[in-house]
Amino acid sequence: MYDLRAWTFLRVAEWAAVINRCADIVRPGHDRDDRLRTLSLRIPVMRVRGAWRARNTIGSFWRRRKAKEHAERVVMALRTAEVGLDVEPEEAARNLARMMLQISERYAQGKVGALLDPGDLQDPQPRHEALRLSLAVGLVAGLALMAKAINLPDQIAIAGTVIAAALVFRRAAMAGLGVLAFLYPLLFPGK
Repeated sequence: MYDLRAWTFLRVAEWAAVINRCADIVRPGHDRDDRLRTLSLRIPVMRVRGAWRARNTIGSFWRRRKAKEHAERVVMALRTAEVGLDVEPEEAARNLARMMLQISERYAQGKVGALLDPGDLQDPQPRHEALRLSLAVGLVAGLALMAKAINLPDQIAIAGTVIAAALVFRRAAMAGLGVLAFLYPLLFPGK
């Protein structure tokens, strides 16, 4: 039972590590660029997104949904503060450390629906993932039917669908083209 309880508070240790890295950025001496490179919010942001689940303090569906929405707004605030590291590193590091400290404190208190104050939160950006997925499926199906109608080789049809799907999901464009580069020897043998 104690091991599970310790696992719940592993998130606080990760957030404290971010606070420590922010303190290193503000601390005089040494090379600040190296300190900025070591600061990554990838894992701490994932921990924020799953905080409501780990604490298990929210029972109803409605409250879970609100906690998820709040977590996304907190993530957006953290990402905004992270972008500030490029402009004004010391001020952004202080702000990021303050937010991480507040998140840690409220998480430890079980207040996963109020990890940050409303003044720190960003307005949510709509995520049109369902629309993008529908568009990608329609585009891929249309390209497959068109390739069949004009008798294109399968390799060109597959390459076209990968590129079309990568263009719909712009963030994944480079990954899609990486998949195409990986498939290139299989699609075009002997080249």
